[in-house]
Amino acid sequence: MAVTYVSGGASSGSTSVTAVNVPFGTGVPNGGIWIAAAANSTSGATWTAAPVTWTSLYSNSNAGSLGDMSLAVWWKLATGSESGNFTATASSAGFNAGTIVGYRGTVAAPINATVQNVPTSLNTVSPTSGGTLSPAPDPDGMVVRLYFWSSQNSTSSATMSNPSAPWSTRQKFVSQASSSFATGIISADQFAVTSTATSTASVTGAWAVVELWLKASEPPHLYNVTMGRASIF
Repeated sequence: MAVTYVSGGASSGSTSVTAVNVPFGTGVPNGGIWIAAAANSTSGATWTAAPVTWTSLYSNSNAGSLGDMSLAVWWKLATGSESGNFTATASSAGFNAGTIVGYRGTVAAPINATVQNVPTSLNTVSPTSGGTLSPAPDPDGMVVRLYFWSSQNSTSSATMSNPSAPWSTRQKFVSQASSSFATGIISADQFAVTSTATSTASVTGAWAVVELWLKASEPPHLYNVTMGRASIF
């Protein structure tokens, strides 16, 4: 059974705040998985706590070449009844961006959360090539890639491009609060085939890319009972 994207949401707003609020999508069944991510433009800020029932996958309070971005990734098992907003809070106010994506057909927990790219010396319009996920994704597993970008060189209309095929962009938001600061986030996915396709911003900034993969659940066994014998197929 292949992993399938169901729905998701992205944050909105353009003011300097501590909290990020992302609306849940709909239709993710009980036993599915939600992946949530958030970025903050303030240097040294930390995401103080994941919401109840969420498990931290990755966090970094000083990511990117300018040290002007903090980021975090969480996951939780879906109950099938989520509604309203996913909310996370940073220790300092900043221009925030967040996303949430939901999947079905996956086992109970994501496999690995690998930081593919956190530049330390370059202020660029796109991240450099990432590494290789280990363990390697199964052929029917889903690779989820999260692009984080933050800039102090922004214009009033900064943009981020979607990664090209075979990646499918699911959610994107750029928080543009002034002519100087912007923070953006993209969630994209593809089946296990690897690709170096990336995102490009309209102005230079700090980047981080986090990748994880979702293992497909086993299909239920079907039993054929004939003449007192059972066969599993």
